[in-house]
Amino acid sequence: MKVFVINLKRSEDRRKRVVKHLQDRGVPFELFEAVEGSKLTDEEMEKYCDMERVRKHPKWLTRGTIGACLSHYHIYKKVVDEGLEGACILEDDIVVDKNFASVLENLKPVMKQNKFTLLYYTSWEQMDLKDTGTHLGWGFELYRMQNLNGLNSAAGYVISHDLCKKMMEFVLPIRHGADSWTDFSKGGALPEVYCVYPQPAHLALAKSTIDYMETGSLQSKVSDAINEYKIFPFYQLLQMRRKMLIGKMSRIRIHK
Repeated sequence: MKVFVINLKRSEDRRKRVVKHLQDRGVPFELFEAVEGSKLTDEEMEKYCDMERVRKHPKWLTRGTIGACLSHYHIYKKVVDEGLEGACILEDDIVVDKNFASVLENLKPVMKQNKFTLLYYTSWEQMDLKDTGTHLGWGFELYRMQNLNGLNSAAGYVISHDLCKKMMEFVLPIRHGADSWTDFSKGGALPEVYCVYPQPAHLALAKSTIDYMETGSLQSKVSDAINEYKIFPFYQLLQMRRKMLIGKMSRIRIHK
């Protein structure tokens, strides 16, 4: 299965980390240069986005968020244009299990059944998972997501060729985030959502390179400085806050 890792050209430290990590895990991959949302021209914004919705939700549909959407979209297009059977898409802040490559190999038949499968996932609500009876080895199982409300994160997932085609048709013009799985499902692009549990991928707790805060704002500059220079104790407090937030967004109930 082809593995793509999304990385901004300017994020050299993250690129070095994820390259070494995946090589150590024995996972073959291809780096995919992310779209730098802050560099999108007004003409490109008009071309790719639902501008009425962007203007209505400026704090959510930032240029950074739109850049992330376009990055995932371009991988869907690459899968379709090159006739790939599908792909595993990872963002560069991912950490994977030591058996990740083998789990992906066992997910190939699942992908061919057009079962969109999350490898890392969080939700603002409790996640109810239904057992499918599909064993992936090393203690990993395939489950179906029974409730999608609040589901988020596009940090790691497997998607088939046919579903890439559906997502290409649905994503543009951009009016949702890259991880708006509920909206994609309701829109018919992803009829059902599956996941691997336990999660074979996690986040490295690094600050996102997507500019959720307004680029150039005082808040953004302070946040960037704290993370770049690891300023004590603010950096440690931010890391703790991120870890606590992920914990709150990882409530899972298993249904047999």
